[in-house]
Amino acid sequence: MTQNIQMYTYKGLNYQIMKESKKELEFMKAVSEMIEKMIIKFLHDEIYSNYEISCEILTNNSVNLVEEVMRYFI
Repeated sequence: MTQNIQMYTYKGLNYQIMKESKKELEFMKAVSEMIEKMIIKFLHDEIYSNYEISCEILTNNSVNLVEEVMRYFI
């Protein structure tokens, strides 16, 4: 079984994603989780840290939009 390993880097965070021909769904889930973490890190580093706006503004005042990963930064 051949494997393609792809590296993604965003602000010092390295993500290693392994894609196997039979596990396309797992690959897509890993990419989705990686993108979510990168977006949350961007929101925290570029918006929340610079302007100190409240969590409600970042999440449209909705509890279901405040993910655990965002709570980690806030």
